[in-house]
Amino acid sequence: MISVEEQRGMKGALKSFDRQEHMIYDDKGKDAVIRYVDRILDGKGLTTIENPNAYGIDVLTLNSKEEVVAAWEVEVRHGNWKGDVKFPFRDINCIERKDHQWKREKTFTDKIPYTLAKNCKVYYVQLNKECTRLVVIDADKILKYPLKPWNNRKASGEYVRQVPISETLQTKV
Repeated sequence: MISVEEQRGMKGALKSFDRQEHMIYDDKGKDAVIRYVDRILDGKGLTTIENPNAYGIDVLTLNSKEEVVAAWEVEVRHGNWKGDVKFPFRDINCIERKDHQWKREKTFTDKIPYTLAKNCKVYYVQLNKECTRLVVIDADKILKYPLKPWNNRKASGEYVRQVPISETLQTKV
C-alpha cells in the first residue's frame, strides 16, 4: 500500500494526528472562520458551511448553484499566538502536507461533496488561541515559496513553505 507521503509526492514526513488537540480547537476554529466569512461576504448571495466530509478541507463557501467558490483550511495556533495581538512572527509556516489542497489535487477535490466553481479560491487561515484574530493566506501565494526542512516541538522531518506576513491579510474575527 502506498503511503500518504508517497501519494502526495511529499519530501518530508507526515505529523501524527493529535486527536485531543483536534477535539479542543477544531469546531472553535471553524466556527470563527464561518463567522468571519459570513461577515465579509454579507449580501453577496453566498453561504459558508463546514465541509460535510470530515477528512476534507474545513470550510466551504457556496454560491446559489451550490458550487464551491472558496475553500478554507483552518488552523488554531494554540501555543504561541495568544491574545488580541497581530501575528507575532515575520513568516507563517505552511506545512507541506497541505500542499495537495493549495494545488487543488484530486486528493483534495475528492473530499469536497460539491462541484467546484471554475475560479474556486483556496485559503489558509490561522487563528490565535482564542479564535479572535486571524491571518488569511491565498493558496496561490503559498505555492510561490520553496519547501524548507522544518522541525518544531511537535514534529521533525516536516517541510514548510514560509510565507512573509506581508503577503497575508490580518484582522479581527
